[in-house]
Amino acid sequence: MTSNTLEGFPVLGTAIARSRKWMITIGIILIIVGIAAISFPMISSYGVEVIVGMMLLLAGFVQAVEGFSFPKWQGKVLMFISSALWVFAGLYLLTRPLEGLFALTIVVAFAFVAEGVLKTIFAFQLRPILGWGWALFDGVIALVLGVMLMTQLPFSALWALGTLVGINIMLSGFSLVMIAVAVGKVFDQGNS
Repeated sequence: MTSNTLEGFPVLGTAIARSRKWMITIGIILIIVGIAAISFPMISSYGVEVIVGMMLLLAGFVQAVEGFSFPKWQGKVLMFISSALWVFAGLYLLTRPLEGLFALTIVVAFAFVAEGVLKTIFAFQLRPILGWGWALFDGVIALVLGVMLMTQLPFSALWALGTLVGINIMLSGFSLVMIAVAVGKVFDQGNS
């Protein structure tokens, strides 16, 4: 191994190793933000809903502007109808936060159920392969989460989005820290 490279990842590995302190710092910040989101699930759920509402509004306005570039009237009509739906959805989420949280939680619950069913079917297709049980575990957990969100509605709307986003942010931070530490160890061993 040469002095400034990692075997298999000469450029990327070196870049990660050299910026590992920043990666660890950012990872720790993400872990703290994730824990805060999990600790205050209603506030973080509301924050997620506001961000989604603003993104839908922006998407609607951008789509309306794009509609003017369509040469034919039919394309413009469909684009403006679609744009109006995006804007309506964004305004609904921003002006009716509790109903918006409820609606988004239903969408997430159905997505988990669908994901759980599909992953469970996929797991049984993998059955002869070693480790297929992990795919089954993943599918069952997604299915259980979806059903849990549905059966606990409307209460689950108050905590679900914030908790799930918090877990995701926390795990992203943990991953950054672990990658930086692991690459740093290999890099330091290669340079000793």
